[in-house]
Amino acid sequence: MAASKRGANGVAKEGEAGPATYKDTDEKEGPSLRSEWSSVLVLVVLYALQGVPLGLSMGSMPFLMQARMSYTAIGIFSFAAYPYSFKLLWSPVVDASALPGLGRRKSWIVPLQLLSGAVMLLGGAHAQARLDAGDALGVTLAFFALVLLAATQDVAVDGWALELLSPRNVGWASTCQTVGMNVGYFLSFTVFLALSDPDFCNARLRAPDQASDGGIVTLAGYLRFWGWAYLVLTLAIAALKKEGGRPRPAPAVDNEIFGEGAALCLNHAEPDGHAALHAVPLAAECGAAARHDVEAEHSAAAPTVSQAYWQLLRVINLPAVKRLAVVLIVCRLGMLPAEAAAALKLLEKGVSKEALAALVGGGAAKRCCQWEGCV
Repeated sequence: MAASKRGANGVAKEGEAGPATYKDTDEKEGPSLRSEWSSVLVLVVLYALQGVPLGLSMGSMPFLMQARMSYTAIGIFSFAAYPYSFKLLWSPVVDASALPGLGRRKSWIVPLQLLSGAVMLLGGAHAQARLDAGDALGVTLAFFALVLLAATQDVAVDGWALELLSPRNVGWASTCQTVGMNVGYFLSFTVFLALSDPDFCNARLRAPDQASDGGIVTLAGYLRFWGWAYLVLTLAIAALKKEGGRPRPAPAVDNEIFGEGAALCLNHAEPDGHAALHAVPLAAECGAAARHDVEAEHSAAAPTVSQAYWQLLRVINLPAVKRLAVVLIVCRLGMLPAEAAAALKLLEKGVSKEALAALVGGGAAKRCCQWEGCV
């Protein structure tokens, strides 16, 4: 095999043959973001729908429960948001399994959103009745089911975002998540609290002779509205938006190099920032094994459930991931008690719900997005 000439740093000189490298044309060239506006819109809508139950469970409901239940009951309700903390446990199942004919991502998104819409439509009155009765456990179970569906859907939407957008525009997926989640959270927290507060409605939205003891919107009515919105939007996305997955391009591998046996060295970076695949002559079986690893890693086919869990364990065992996990666990321990209790104490001292929602809504939405990893 003719060896290519290299400089002192091991990189092929200009005009000479270089090592097998990852193809980066798809990363530098591709459709503009404007040409993928429909995919961006779909992602923003999907993330906004996820923000609706989160805005209720992490924002509005503690305020509504404060007048009827104790702080202990409100603490019990906090368990309703836990599915987002533990979705990692079942995310490989979502990523690796699909219904034939519907698509790898839509197999989860469409049924989960239809089920979420049905739960809101049929369970809205039940949630309102449990709230009025001061039944903390009943309210917690109702919203735990909604958040569980939203958390599972989020896994599929995150995966679909990486496939809907071209490699050139895939970085905008996090922007879609930030915008969508904040819109849904804002509607279910700040807007819903204002419209459900009788003082705000009487002062701002009703004529003096139309004052009432209740708000314009109730929890049951709000859930029914979003139940219909879930059903309509989900059916529209299922009918109009194709799965459109873009598999990750496989690296270009020199057949001659691997035919004579080579191992891959990924510890060198080219001047343009892209990792290079350097061939180091080894036994022929090493070359075959290396080729198999590269092709398997970049295969467009979905992994099996066991493979997905194995990949997850490999990522969790990375030293950097372990350090980040420790930082995320301990960084907010000192602030969380104050953040959780301050708003309720202010409400107890007479601050209006709509004022508190406007005050803490933005920060709560940002924390929600940080929880999701989109900020």
